[in-house]
Amino acid sequence: MLQYHPLFFEAAFDWAYMKLLVFEYITGGGCCSERVPEHLVNEGLLMLTALLRDLAELDGVQVTVMVDARILPSISFDLTRFNTVPVYAELDWVEVMEMLLPCCDGVWPVAPEMNNTLLNLTRRINAHGKILLSSSEQAVALTANKFNTWETLVAHGIKTVPTERYTSERLATTGLFVIKPIDGMGCETTYLIDKGILSVALDAPERYIIQPYIEGQPISFSCLFDGGNARLICVNTQVIEIDSGQFKLVKCLVNSDVQTTVHQALVDRIAKAFPGLWGYVGIDLIEHDSQLYVLEINPRLTTSYAGIYDALGLNIAGTVIQMNEKIPELVAKNNKTVTVSVSRITNAN
Repeated sequence: MLQYHPLFFEAAFDWAYMKLLVFEYITGGGCCSERVPEHLVNEGLLMLTALLRDLAELDGVQVTVMVDARILPSISFDLTRFNTVPVYAELDWVEVMEMLLPCCDGVWPVAPEMNNTLLNLTRRINAHGKILLSSSEQAVALTANKFNTWETLVAHGIKTVPTERYTSERLATTGLFVIKPIDGMGCETTYLIDKGILSVALDAPERYIIQPYIEGQPISFSCLFDGGNARLICVNTQVIEIDSGQFKLVKCLVNSDVQTTVHQALVDRIAKAFPGLWGYVGIDLIEHDSQLYVLEINPRLTTSYAGIYDALGLNIAGTVIQMNEKIPELVAKNNKTVTVSVSRITNAN
């Protein structure tokens, strides 16, 4: 079974030339037979476009990218420089990927954790013996489950928000609470309970967790991880609204705060607690009374990634591909705050 990164045992691989398959689940055909919420399509496009922009700057990397045929008109980035493979509902994305995997050296997957989507995709890539430019199966399985993530954080003495498995009896408890899917992503189907009132009916209540609502500033860390080591790229502010009891991400302010030794020390502790994290990782937190509470760990690209190049002048994709024995030093060319808006776009049916 592959651990962390194939280069740990494939030292003979020639990094001067790589055939890389890029697959962002939402925009790459993972949902080609169903309608996808517009905000998810837009977030997927933000990450995909940013990743392709970074990869386009690299010499010796030949990129093949899978794209849901319905959203091709929505992509402003010049796809002619890549081998673009449209995915149609008539041909499932799994079949397309199975045809492409033998022709590539490595795969950069971006997919939601829910329903083990990212985990199963990671396993598929590993089963083909391809270079995996993301976290290990073990790390993905652990961080995809928010309750297990909370248990691991607590076991390592990392400050986090108290978490329980959801039961309807908890609605009788006074105070504000947040409920979210145990394997959800971002703000998707995350709700605020006020005075014991839940604004929606849950399809599978046993798949949810409940946490006390903590007033504070939602922030995120963009990081690089390498098997127990980590480096903080930037600190970001998340602008989140609550509409009819549901949380919604409006925008991210990338590189909005000065990094401190406290921030890096927290990232170091998370790296030790989750040694299978590798490559780009996003961490969601709440800052309250000068205290940092870890909420979620995302072993994949996050929306904030889309602003890093402009904010810091860093090509993070190039850094990830070059990572071997250690994380390279990051020398920023810029130092500004960039706003990444999660706006609406037209979604094809």
